Amino acid sequence: MGTHVLQVSIHYLRTELYDKRCGMPSSSSQQMVTTRLEPELKDEFVRIAESNKQSTSDVLRKLIQRYVDEAHERELVRQTANIRANTAEEEEAMQWIAAYGVGGND
Repeated sequence: MGTHVLQVSIHYLRTELYDKRCGMPSSSSQQMVTTRLEPELKDEFVRIAESNKQSTSDVLRKLIQRYVDEAHERELVRQTANIRANTAEEEEAMQWIAAYGVGGND
């Protein structure tokens, strides 16, 4: 089974006039992403996007943004868990020091 190449813009496809009027960066600052899809998947994707009156670029841009946002969220959760673990270890060490009088003024 062959594959089709689908090129999409990461950002909305906008005209230069629209960009300038809305104060958005020009479309020349956009970058392309190329991927291979099974023909049936590509056709179904295009059909669904069109039935929702959305461009395929817009749908993919939103999916990519969601993926990036979720990755950042997972990293934040991981870092928060590390901080909590370190804080718990520090509290345990301080309790041990207090209980055994280590480092106190003798």
